[in-house]
Formats: sequence, structure tokens, C-alpha cells
Amino acid sequence: MRGICLAILLLLLCVQGHTEERGAPLGRWSSGGTLIEVMPAGDSLSARIIALKHPLYRDKDRAGVVGTPRLDHRNPDPALRGRPLLGLELLRDFEFRNGFWQGRLYAPDSGRTFSARLSVRRGELHVRGFMLGMSWLGRSRSLAPIDACDEDIVEMLEKSGLSDTVCRHRGLRSVM
Repeated sequence: MRGICLAILLLLLCVQGHTEERGAPLGRWSSGGTLIEVMPAGDSLSARIIALKHPLYRDKDRAGVVGTPRLDHRNPDPALRGRPLLGLELLRDFEFRNGFWQGRLYAPDSGRTFSARLSVRRGELHVRGFMLGMSWLGRSRSLAPIDACDEDIVEMLEKSGLSDTVCRHRGLRSVM
């Protein structure tokens, strides 16, 4: 009897994990002073930057004129270096294959594009960018859902003018 209960418990955990991984990671996510929104794009997914902790250049920044919007200044294509980071597409062409959302990740801090995988685990969005088709040759980052926000996220949302987002975690005020 104990063995049957343990087998059922393990089966339920495996099914829950697989369902959570396969779920489309749609929504708004935060990490390191950047908020992104993952949305459908035809038959795939894409994501763009919707808010930044510092959307404008500051005195201590080496690139850009103080008080002007941050730009995609490291893009390898000179014609694209004048694009603002706010609204920039970071993830594109993500399709669900082999148990992961797989596609392309653009990193504006380096100007490079990588292969990437997305998965949702324990309520967080996990992004792994890698080179040469080898996922072990890469870096990972976890992003929290915006509804689990802190004071920094509230500030970023206010700067970006997002009035439809409510921060409910830790008793923070709504952004209206």
C-alpha cells in the first residue's frame, strides 16, 4: 500500500512539473532592473522590454547623452544602434520543442544573438542563452512574475506609464 501511494505521488509530481514546463510563459517578468513582456507572435512567442530601472542615460554612463533614452548602441548593425532599449524585442521565434520553448535571444549589453530556451518552474521564468547549439555552453537567468514585485518594480512601472499593472506582493500600493 505504501509503495502504491509513493508511486502515485511521484506520478503526480512528474505530471505537474511537465505541465508547468510546457505552459506558455506569457506575461510580464522582472530581473535585474528590466521588465519584459512575453507575448504570442503568430505561432511562436516573443518578448520585449517594457520598463527599465534607468530608462535614461545618467552621469555615470559612458555612452549616450545624459537625460536621453538608452539606446541599443552595441548592435552590430550600425543602422540599428539608434533604437531605444525601451520596447526592444529580446526574444523571438520561440516554439515548443523537445520539452522547452526554444528560440533566439538578443542581448543588448553585448549586441549578440544567442540560441535560448525558456521554461516556467516554480512560478519563475527560466531563460538559458547558449552558443553553437550547446546548452551547456551558456548562461541562465531567472525572472520573477511582476505580481511578485518590490519597490524597484513599482518605480519602473511608474516611469514606463504602465497603469494596468497591480503590485500585490508584500502589501505594496497599486500602480494606477
